[in-house]
Amino acid sequence: MKALHLKEIKNAYLSGKEVSSICTLFNITRSTFYYQKRRAKEAGDDWDEALLREKREEKEVRASEEYFLATLIDSFEIVLQGDTKPSLEKLNKYAQTYWKLKAPKNDDAFKLKDKLREKAELTVKVIANLALEQQENEVVEFLSANSEEIIKRVFK
Repeated sequence: MKALHLKEIKNAYLSGKEVSSICTLFNITRSTFYYQKRRAKEAGDDWDEALLREKREEKEVRASEEYFLATLIDSFEIVLQGDTKPSLEKLNKYAQTYWKLKAPKNDDAFKLKDKLREKAELTVKVIANLALEQQENEVVEFLSANSEEIIKRVFK
C-alpha cells in the first residue's frame, strides 16, 4: 500500500470517520484496515493513541491539570496547618502520580530500544543467510562467532 494512501486512511481515522466508511472510501477491507493499523503501531505509530490526543482539547487537559494541582496544593496546606490528619504519604503518592503522568514514558523508550535491537539481530541473521546462500563461509563463520559482540557494540 502506498505511503500517501496509508496517510490518507490514517487522517480519515483521526478525523473520526467510522472504519466501515473509511473502508468504503478507500476501497479496502476491514481486515486490511486493521492490518495496516497494527503494522503502523508495531512501527511506533499508534493510531488509537493519536486519536485520543486529537479528541482531547488542550484547554480541557490544562483545566483538569490545574484543578488537580490546586487540590493537591490545598491538601498539602491543610496538612501543614494541622487542621486535619490526611497522611503525608497519601499526598506524596498523589504528587508522584502527577509526575508520572507528566513525565515521558520510559516504557516507550525501552520498547523502542527492544524493537531496534530485534531489527539489528534480524539484520545480522539476514546477512548471515545471504552469505550462506552465496557460499561465503568465512562471512557466515565470522557473523556466527561475533553476532552478540556486533549487537553489543551497536547498542553501547
